[in-house]
Amino acid sequence: MQSKIFLLLLLTGSSLLVATPAREGVALQEFRISLQQYSYDLHSHKTEIDILHEKLQNLESSITSFKRELGQKGQSSSLESRVASLEKNHQTVVGDLKQLKSHINDASSKLVSLEKQLKGSLNSVVSLLQPGGGEDHYTVQDGDSLGQIALNHKISIKRLKELNELQNDRIFVGQKLRFSE
Repeated sequence: MQSKIFLLLLLTGSSLLVATPAREGVALQEFRISLQQYSYDLHSHKTEIDILHEKLQNLESSITSFKRELGQKGQSSSLESRVASLEKNHQTVVGDLKQLKSHINDASSKLVSLEKQLKGSLNSVVSLLQPGGGEDHYTVQDGDSLGQIALNHKISIKRLKELNELQNDRIFVGQKLRFSE
Protein backbone atom coordinates (compact mmCIF):
# COMPACT_ATOMS: atom_id res chain seq x y z
CA MET A 1 0.00 0.00 0.00
CA GLN A 2 2.80 2.44 0.84
CA SER A 3 4.54 1.54 -2.39
CA LYS A 4 1.41 2.52 -4.36
CA ILE A 5 1.30 5.92 -2.66
CA PHE A 6 4.98 6.45 -3.29
CA LEU A 7 4.62 5.49 -6.94
CA LEU A 8 1.63 7.78 -7.32
CA LEU A 9 3.53 10.68 -5.75
CA LEU A 10 6.48 10.02 -7.99
CA LEU A 11 4.40 9.94 -11.15
CA THR A 12 2.34 12.95 -10.26
CA GLY A 13 5.37 14.81 -9.05
CA SER A 14 7.24 14.23 -12.31
CA SER A 15 4.24 15.24 -14.37
CA LEU A 16 3.95 18.39 -12.29
CA LEU A 17 7.42 19.41 -13.30
CA VAL A 18 6.54 19.28 -16.99
CA ALA A 19 2.91 20.20 -16.77
CA THR A 20 1.21 23.48 -17.27
CA PRO A 21 -0.84 25.23 -14.62
CA ALA A 22 -4.11 23.78 -16.04
CA ARG A 23 -2.63 20.43 -16.07
CA GLU A 24 -1.33 21.00 -12.59
CA GLY A 25 -4.85 21.67 -11.33
CA VAL A 26 -6.19 18.50 -12.95
CA ALA A 27 -3.28 16.45 -11.70
CA LEU A 28 -3.69 17.91 -8.24
CA GLN A 29 -7.40 17.12 -8.36
CA GLU A 30 -6.65 13.55 -9.47
CA PHE A 31 -4.08 13.27 -6.70
CA ARG A 32 -6.62 14.44 -4.12
CA ILE A 33 -9.21 11.98 -5.44
CA SER A 34 -6.67 9.17 -5.33
CA LEU A 35 -5.66 10.20 -1.83
CA GLN A 36 -9.30 10.28 -0.74
CA GLN A 37 -9.83 6.86 -2.32
CA TYR A 38 -6.81 5.50 -0.47
CA SER A 39 -8.03 7.15 2.72
CA TYR A 40 -11.47 5.59 2.23
CA ASP A 41 -9.89 2.20 1.47
CA LEU A 42 -7.69 2.53 4.55
CA HIS A 43 -10.71 3.39 6.69
CA SER A 44 -12.63 0.43 5.19
CA HIS A 45 -9.74 -1.89 5.91
CA LYS A 46 -9.51 -0.58 9.47
CA THR A 47 -13.24 -1.18 9.93
CA GLU A 48 -12.92 -4.69 8.49
CA ILE A 49 -9.95 -5.35 10.78
CA ASP A 50 -11.98 -4.13 13.78
CA ILE A 51 -14.90 -6.35 12.76
CA LEU A 52 -12.57 -9.32 12.30
CA HIS A 53 -10.95 -8.53 15.65
CA GLU A 54 -14.40 -8.56 17.33
CA LYS A 55 -15.25 -11.85 15.60
CA LEU A 56 -11.93 -13.29 16.76
CA GLN A 57 -12.64 -12.20 20.34
CA ASN A 58 -16.13 -13.71 20.12
CA LEU A 59 -14.65 -16.96 18.81
CA GLU A 60 -12.04 -17.00 21.57
CA SER A 61 -14.78 -16.37 24.13
CA SER A 62 -16.88 -19.16 22.61
CA ILE A 63 -13.90 -21.52 22.63
CA THR A 64 -13.18 -20.70 26.27
CA SER A 65 -16.84 -21.21 27.15
CA PHE A 66 -16.90 -24.45 25.18
CA LYS A 67 -13.77 -25.65 26.94
CA ARG A 68 -15.34 -24.90 30.33
CA GLU A 69 -18.53 -26.66 29.30
CA LEU A 70 -16.56 -29.60 27.95
CA GLY A 71 -14.57 -29.73 31.18
CA GLN A 72 -17.79 -29.78 33.19
CA LYS A 73 -19.17 -32.51 30.97
CA GLY A 74 -15.92 -34.39 31.42
CA GLN A 75 -16.25 -34.02 35.18
CA SER A 76 -19.88 -35.06 34.95
CA SER A 77 -18.94 -38.09 32.89
CA SER A 78 -16.17 -38.89 35.35
CA LEU A 79 -18.61 -38.57 38.24
CA GLU A 80 -21.14 -40.75 36.44
CA SER A 81 -18.54 -43.46 35.92
CA ARG A 82 -17.52 -43.23 39.60
CA VAL A 83 -21.17 -43.52 40.67
CA ALA A 84 -21.62 -46.54 38.39
CA SER A 85 -18.49 -48.10 39.87
CA LEU A 86 -19.73 -47.43 43.41
CA GLU A 87 -23.13 -48.96 42.56
CA LYS A 88 -21.39 -52.07 41.22
CA ASN A 89 -19.24 -52.30 44.36
CA HIS A 90 -22.37 -51.85 46.50
CA GLN A 91 -24.10 -54.72 44.72
CA THR A 92 -21.03 -56.91 45.20
CA VAL A 93 -20.88 -56.07 48.91
CA VAL A 94 -24.62 -56.79 49.30
CA GLY A 95 -24.13 -60.17 47.59
CA ASP A 96 -21.15 -60.95 49.81
CA LEU A 97 -23.15 -59.98 52.91
CA LYS A 98 -25.99 -62.29 51.86
CA GLN A 99 -23.52 -65.16 51.44
CA LEU A 100 -21.93 -64.34 54.78
CA LYS A 101 -25.36 -64.29 56.47
CA SER A 102 -26.16 -67.68 54.93
CA HIS A 103 -22.85 -69.11 56.18
CA ILE A 104 -23.46 -67.63 59.63
CA ASN A 105 -26.95 -69.18 59.75
CA ASP A 106 -25.56 -72.58 58.68
CA ALA A 107 -22.76 -72.38 61.24
CA SER A 108 -25.21 -71.26 63.92
CA SER A 109 -27.57 -74.20 63.31
CA LYS A 110 -24.59 -76.60 63.29
CA LEU A 111 -23.43 -75.09 66.59
CA VAL A 112 -26.90 -75.55 68.11
CA SER A 113 -26.93 -79.17 66.94
CA LEU A 114 -23.42 -79.79 68.27
CA GLU A 115 -24.35 -78.09 71.55
CA LYS A 116 -27.30 -80.47 71.98
CA GLN A 117 -25.08 -83.47 71.22
CA LEU A 118 -22.43 -82.18 73.60
CA LYS A 119 -24.98 -81.65 76.38
CA GLY A 120 -26.28 -85.20 75.87
CA SER A 121 -22.76 -86.63 75.91
CA LEU A 122 -21.83 -84.52 78.92
CA ASN A 123 -24.90 -85.71 80.81
CA SER A 124 -23.97 -89.31 79.98
CA VAL A 125 -20.40 -88.77 81.18
CA VAL A 126 -21.58 -87.06 84.36
CA SER A 127 -24.01 -89.87 85.12
CA LEU A 128 -21.27 -92.44 84.53
CA LEU A 129 -18.87 -90.56 86.79
CA GLN A 130 -21.33 -90.50 89.66
CA PRO A 131 -21.17 -93.44 92.04
CA GLY A 132 -23.40 -96.16 90.67
CA GLY A 133 -23.18 -94.73 87.15
CA GLY A 134 -26.27 -92.66 87.71
CA GLU A 135 -28.42 -95.76 88.26
CA ASP A 136 -29.82 -96.85 91.59
CA HIS A 137 -29.66 -100.55 90.78
CA TYR A 138 -28.29 -103.08 88.30
CA THR A 139 -29.57 -106.47 87.23
CA VAL A 140 -26.74 -109.00 87.01
CA GLN A 141 -26.22 -110.44 83.53
CA ASP A 142 -24.62 -113.70 82.44
CA GLY A 143 -20.80 -113.32 82.61
CA ASP A 144 -20.83 -110.40 85.08
CA SER A 145 -18.54 -110.41 88.08
CA LEU A 146 -18.79 -108.30 91.20
CA GLY A 147 -15.44 -106.66 90.41
CA GLN A 148 -16.50 -105.77 86.86
CA ILE A 149 -19.83 -104.31 88.01
CA ALA A 150 -18.09 -102.27 90.74
CA LEU A 151 -15.54 -100.97 88.23
CA ASN A 152 -18.21 -100.04 85.64
CA HIS A 153 -20.22 -98.13 88.24
CA LYS A 154 -17.23 -96.48 89.92
CA ILE A 155 -17.83 -97.99 93.28
CA SER A 156 -15.58 -100.16 95.43
CA ILE A 157 -16.32 -103.85 95.82
CA LYS A 158 -16.43 -103.40 99.61
CA ARG A 159 -19.06 -100.63 99.34
CA LEU A 160 -21.08 -102.65 96.78
CA LYS A 161 -21.09 -105.61 99.21
CA GLU A 162 -22.16 -103.38 102.11
CA LEU A 163 -25.04 -101.79 100.16
CA ASN A 164 -26.32 -105.16 99.01
CA GLU A 165 -25.54 -107.04 102.29
CA LEU A 166 -23.34 -109.59 100.48
CA GLN A 167 -21.15 -111.89 102.58
CA ASN A 168 -18.95 -112.98 99.66
CA ASP A 169 -18.23 -112.10 95.98
CA ARG A 170 -20.85 -114.50 94.60
CA ILE A 171 -23.63 -113.02 92.50
CA PHE A 172 -26.39 -114.65 90.40
CA VAL A 173 -27.89 -113.85 86.97
CA GLY A 174 -31.04 -111.75 87.49
CA GLN A 175 -29.91 -110.59 90.93
CA LYS A 176 -30.56 -106.86 91.55
CA LEU A 177 -27.72 -104.85 93.04
CA ARG A 178 -28.15 -101.39 94.58
CA PHE A 179 -25.57 -98.60 94.28
CA SER A 180 -27.00 -96.15 96.77
CA GLU A 181 -28.81 -96.35 100.10
